[in-house]
Amino acid sequence: MLALFSAVALLVSACEEPIKTSWVYYAETGCDDPWPAGTSDEETKANLVKYLSQYEIPVYKIAIHEGEACDDCSCDTGRKFRVEINRKSEEEALQIGFQELPEGDAVVYGSMLQR
Repeated sequence: MLALFSAVALLVSACEEPIKTSWVYYAETGCDDPWPAGTSDEETKANLVKYLSQYEIPVYKIAIHEGEACDDCSCDTGRKFRVEINRKSEEEALQIGFQELPEGDAVVYGSMLQR
């Protein structure tokens, strides 16, 4: 019986279409972000995931890119949160302030390079 269940589960999972994802980014500001800044990058990422879950936007990966900073409250800190989401959620992410990751802009995870 277990073997039959395993075979059926394997067939069903083989028929599922892979999830299509896309990358978006959000330029962090000094104090105007819609989720609270954490005391660490991991806490801030968790707050970002919680914020996006309010819009039912699943998050697969997050990378933080450091850039040039500005000290004013409303301008960018230089950090960009690059987020891999389900492609079906991209339009909603854009509506709440995220932007499309420019073509050719890559996200690096250790030795793995992803777009």
